[in-house]
Amino acid sequence: MNDPRHRSNGDSSLDPSLNENASFQNFSTDRIEAAKKQASRWFVILLTVGLILGAILSVGLVKLLNQLGLTEKPNSPLKIEQPKNQ
Repeated sequence: MNDPRHRSNGDSSLDPSLNENASFQNFSTDRIEAAKKQASRWFVILLTVGLILGAILSVGLVKLLNQLGLTEKPNSPLKIEQPKNQ
């Protein structure tokens, strides 16, 4: 019970900074490096999947807009009617 993380009543949950520091000190550098490597790998995988899905969706959307004729210029200009003041 000489551990500074413990209080006189034995409850260390009242000071969250002590619990956080204690949990980080238990990790070895090998474990931290492995976690960083895995996080980096997942980041690259998710980024790649997102870019591929975005490219597929954008190509599909452009094809759909072209098929529906929504990318063409209108044949006649729009006539905006102004309300007549009476």
